[in-house]
Amino acid sequence: MQKRTLPLLLFFHFTVTMSAQHTNKTSLPATHTIRLNPTGLLDPVEPNLSAGYEYRFQEDWAVTADLAWIFYSRYSANTKRADGFILRSAIRRYIGPLKQAFLDAELHYKHVVSTIEDWLGRDCVNGSASYEEFTTFYYLRQSIGPNLKIGEESRISRNNKFWFEYYLGLGFRWNSQQVLNDPHACYKYANELMNQAHDSRWVSVAVPMGIRLLYRLN
Repeated sequence: MQKRTLPLLLFFHFTVTMSAQHTNKTSLPATHTIRLNPTGLLDPVEPNLSAGYEYRFQEDWAVTADLAWIFYSRYSANTKRADGFILRSAIRRYIGPLKQAFLDAELHYKHVVSTIEDWLGRDCVNGSASYEEFTTFYYLRQSIGPNLKIGEESRISRNNKFWFEYYLGLGFRWNSQQVLNDPHACYKYANELMNQAHDSRWVSVAVPMGIRLLYRLN
């Protein structure tokens, strides 16, 4: 994901910088902004589409909220369907002489339920199953944690309505996973990239990056 997204960030940075040379950068900040994040569609494991809102209550400060819909998952090769969402909320501080660069302190929460048809361990003790049964079951995965991100906005339209923002950050995730409605079941055939030795709980590092399309309402 990072190898795909970083070249896109560089490309859009070059594009919006060249576009900004033809526009007047001195403008009052918008109070209300709608946000769309298309880079979630490039997620190799769980593609998603994200939209959100920003309320800028001072020149230097804003609050943001985004909701992403997860419509597919490669967590297991035998996943039949997946439904989930990602919630992100942040407090933002605008910095720099033009107040277009920013720092975000963000809280991230992810909730995904997958319908899987595979071998499921029964009567598990410490992750070891007494026997396995081929069946269809529901698998819940959740993660929560903070992000600290830095980014910049760039205008791409003369009417001051359409903008891009690009960002890069660092965060942590407290992850959990379990078979729904059966506390004694265990599943060990998940995608190893997303599963830490089949533990039910673990901590991981996140490197969020992406691009948003912004539309300023006023």
